[in-house]
Amino acid sequence: MKIHVIPDWPNFFLQLINTSIMFVIVAKFAWKPMNKLKAARQKLATAEMDEAKQLKASALELQQKADENIGSAKTEAKHLIEKSKAMAEGVRMEIISEAHEKAAQHLKRAKEEIFLTEKKATATLRKEAVQLAIESASRLIHKEIDPSLHQELFRDFLAEVGEELE
Repeated sequence: MKIHVIPDWPNFFLQLINTSIMFVIVAKFAWKPMNKLKAARQKLATAEMDEAKQLKASALELQQKADENIGSAKTEAKHLIEKSKAMAEGVRMEIISEAHEKAAQHLKRAKEEIFLTEKKATATLRKEAVQLAIESASRLIHKEIDPSLHQELFRDFLAEVGEELE
């Protein structure tokens, strides 16, 4: 048994016309605005991507400038540290030289004082030696002049002068 299907041509054509009309309506009212919307969104996306690329490029440029500034700041800081060290060394050397000068002055004054003290001591010893000589002479004059007594007094005088000089 065979079944034959007979096409319903009037209905087929109506369906074809209906589909064509729907296609034209969709194309006119939906497809074109959708394409325009799609193109606008694509332009917007492209513009935002371009802007992002520009921002990235400017950010990289700013980062390079910041790196350069950091490098120059580090270099400047090194120079300042070296300069400060040099200045500190200069101050240290100046303080040391002043200390040496003061020490030399104190030493010179001390030597002068020692020399003056020695001079005074020598002068005092001379005075005492002269007084002893005068006393011995006056003792000799008051006593009888005996050669053995004279030698004994002279030895005593030398002993006294020797003790005082030591």
